[in-house]
This record gives sequence, structure tokens and C-alpha cells, in this order.
Amino acid sequence: MNRILACLSTAAFFAAAATAQCGNFTSPGTLLGQGDDTLFVAQPLGFTFTMAGSAGTTTWTHVRVSTNGVAMLTDAAGTLTNSPTGTSYGSIAAATAGSLYGPAGSNPRLAPFWGDLDSTGAGNGVFFSTVPGVSAKITWNNVVEWNTAPQKTFAVEIFANGNIEFSYGAGMQVVGGTKYVGISSANGTAVPAASNFTPGPVVSAGGAQHQLFTAAQFDMANNVLQFVPAGAGWVETVTCALNAASHTNYGAGCYNISDSFYQLSADAAIASAALQGQSVVLTPAGGGYLATFGGGTYVAPTGGALNVFAAPTDDGEASITPTLPFPTASGPQASLRVHSNGLVSWGAAAQTFNGGNNYTPIAANFLNAGNAGVWAWHDWAEQDAGSGRIKWEEAAGVVYVTWDNVDNYPTGVANTGTMQFQFNLSSGVVTMVWVTVDTNTTSTFGSAHLVGWSPAGASTNAGSIDLATALPLVTSASNIAAISLSAAPAPVSTAGSGTVVTYTQSNIPEAAPASGVYIGVTIISLTQDLAGTDLTFFGMPGCRLYVGS
Repeated sequence: MNRILACLSTAAFFAAAATAQCGNFTSPGTLLGQGDDTLFVAQPLGFTFTMAGSAGTTTWTHVRVSTNGVAMLTDAAGTLTNSPTGTSYGSIAAATAGSLYGPAGSNPRLAPFWGDLDSTGAGNGVFFSTVPGVSAKITWNNVVEWNTAPQKTFAVEIFANGNIEFSYGAGMQVVGGTKYVGISSANGTAVPAASNFTPGPVVSAGGAQHQLFTAAQFDMANNVLQFVPAGAGWVETVTCALNAASHTNYGAGCYNISDSFYQLSADAAIASAALQGQSVVLTPAGGGYLATFGGGTYVAPTGGALNVFAAPTDDGEASITPTLPFPTASGPQASLRVHSNGLVSWGAAAQTFNGGNNYTPIAANFLNAGNAGVWAWHDWAEQDAGSGRIKWEEAAGVVYVTWDNVDNYPTGVANTGTMQFQFNLSSGVVTMVWVTVDTNTTSTFGSAHLVGWSPAGASTNAGSIDLATALPLVTSASNIAAISLSAAPAPVSTAGSGTVVTYTQSNIPEAAPASGVYIGVTIISLTQDLAGTDLTFFGMPGCRLYVGS
């Protein structure tokens, strides 16, 4: 029954929008990552940018992007002074760090759609691209407002000539709360009255403009806002470079099934609240694990514990060898690979991070890492003065790997934490215990924590979970992608010819195992239900129906 319901649900998640759209979202660039309240590391613009109205420092070379629809210009080090954090949702209170108009010394802000946004779901993400010497573009692709379903895609493009453009897709809307659209040189910029960007133009003498939107007010879908510097101010106009009609996905199929699981906490403060004093136990079950929350006990290292690394290290990996091989679903492991940034894996070669760095927790890099392993991924700094050490020892058939009062980034700050992995050499049970999780969020590299298990190679992304409420769970032995719906070709017609569009359902599971029967239903609706109807009553929690008839 659930298989049939899943087929029905997927059909409801697709809308064919045969409309011309402004902006270009077909190639959003490189994925910076997914997240909720996440502030990514600095990205190079590919040129030096002068922000109109920016007193003092007027040239910028990099940008830092938040999942909440705002970006800050910065230097190559990613330095932010009195600027919004990842948890900032937008504010117009003057001279506050979390506002569009920051105090003296703060970084310029670009806010195409600043609010409480979430990009942790399948198909969501924040992307970045640059053409050196020409422009740099940030795209928030298929993101949602927190705890809502309707997706939206929008972008900001920064041009080397000083211009800035905001682009909005066809599905843009405000579901709830207040959203802020605007630009600001910050640095103590005076707060002007709110503008009305459409139909425009809006001319400002100072270095800032903004407009506020509440539920159902947003009127800029399918538009491009262009901001052209004029002295210390800006001239805003509404433009629209029409592209050909196309199909637009709205929502996504339900229930990606993954052989991995994880919880991604956007920063150390969130992670501390979720993990400190807690534990997760992984008991072998089939080809994966039964994961339970709680039940672990911290065992302090003895005087005989050895340092994993000969010298305090940063971003390093070393192997440890127990007296017995450690049993895993992929066979007994003679050695374990300990990475200084909070993960233990096994494999013939060093752990890989899917082309990313090893100190910024990103779900895609975790899910596609080269080796199987257990993760409590975080940017640790064992080499910092005053830090404790990463230690290991074996006692009574259990290997203990402990971050014993080890420092976190940023360096030069006393912000230590203690956690431990326990590997039972006879049963294969893995236990993770967090004693102290530091709350410092000031690292320019981010302070996120990712906790989970993933086998070697590519895994489907089933999304971040709350370990405290989602466990217990048994990991799947395989990856099953949610059903998807696509349409082709684009619905471009002329006065003399029409377009035949083919709708294709993919990833349909068998109605019953080994039956060879696959059932799918495509629903064409003349109306839409943007908020979506919750299908929990239909036995499909977490799914929503978006067709209106």
C-alpha cells in the first residue's frame, strides 16, 4: 500500500509552468552546501569589487553566503566584523550586527530574500559560480522557508563594474514571517524608509535600499532587480530578460531511503544543545546498524593511553591497530583510521571527502566519502596552545578513541571539548559519547558538527535528522531514491505548431517485491495548492499534496 501511495504522492509534486521566466537558473554553479542557519566559508569573486556608499574600506575580493538568503562581502580571510551570523534571519534595527544596516566597521550585505530559510532537503542547496573579471553569482536553489514546503529559487549576481542584480524564479512567494530584500554598504549606514522596488525605479543618495515583505505580499516573482551605483547611492530598476518557456519542479518526491544517516548542526551552539551529555550506540544489524540514542557511558583515558598523533596535528589522519580485527559489515578491519576532525573510518587508503575539504562538515561530502566510517565531524584544533590530545587505548576488548579536552577552531581561544568513540572488538558495537561540546561560533571556517554513519561510496541523501527524536532506526542495506517526475521537451509553441510534452515518472518501486508490477499516476491540475495538503492522514507523514483539483 505504501508503495502505491508513494507513486500517487510524487505525481502531486510536479508543476509544468509553461511561462517565460526572468533570470537564468539552469546552471547554478558549484554546490556550496546545504543547511539550516549555515554560514559558508569565503568564496572568491574573481575580481575586486567596490561597493557604492561604503565608507573606509571600499574594495572587496570575496563573499560569505548564508543559507538564510543574505551574503556579506569580505576579504580573502573571510573576516566578518559586527556582521550577521548563520542564525540571523534579518532585521532592520539600526547599528546591530544582525541587521541589514550594520554598525561602523561592518561588512556590506546583499539580501535578495533574507529570512528563516532551510536547504536541507533533497534537491535544495546554495550554489556559487564566477566568471573572473566579469561577475560572481550566488543561487539559492529550491530552498524553503523553515518548516514549510513551497520551494523557491533566487539569486544575486555581483558584477565587476559595480552593478548588482537580484533574480527571482516563478515560484517566489512569502509563506510566513517577514522577508527583507535590499542592499547595504553597512558600516554605520543610515537607515532609510522602506522602498517599493516594483515597479521602480528607486533612487537613493545613501548606500542602502530595502523593502519588507510579509505573507502573500511578495510581488517580484519572474523579475530581475538591477542596482546601479550612482555616487554614494544606488538606482534600482526592474528588468526582465525573457528566456524560453520551461518546466519547473515544485516540491519533490517523498521518502529518499539512504544507507546512511546524519544530523547536521549548523554551528557549535546548536550542536552543544543537541549533543552535550548525550550518546549514540550503533549495534550491527544486517548490512548496517541499529542506531539508538543514549545508553553510552564515557570512560576517561588512563595514564596508559597513547596519543593518536606523534605531534599535535591539524586536519590529519593516522591509523591505530587493535589486538583483534574490528568486525564491520564490510569485513573485519585490522586497523582503524582516526581523522583529527572527529571521524573514524576503515579502508585501504586514507579517507576522501568527495572533493571537499576535511574541516567543513557538508552533507554531500559525508554521504559520498571514500571509506565507511562513523562521524562526529567538526573542525578541531589539537595543535592550538593549551589543547588536550586525541588519545587511544584498548581495555577489556574495547578500543577507546578520545578527544580529551581538545581545542576547537578558532585558534588562540580557550574553547575545548571532550568526546569519545568506543569500538567493541567482539560485538562490532560502536558508541559515541559527548561530554563537553564547546559553543564558540566565531571561526571563519564555520563551527558546524555532523554526526552519523555512512558506508563507503555514494549514498542517497535522506536529509538531516534530529537524533534525539528520530532514533531508534535501522539503516537500510541499499539506497532508494524518491520517485521523481520530469517533463520534456520545453513547452515552446508557435502560432502554427504545438508542443507534445512527455511526462516521465522515475524510480517507481515494485508494487510488491519480485512482482514485476510498477504503478504510477500522473495528475494534471488546473489549480494549485502552494501550501500543500498534509498527507499524514493518508498514511504518508511528511508528504504534501500540491494539486488543487
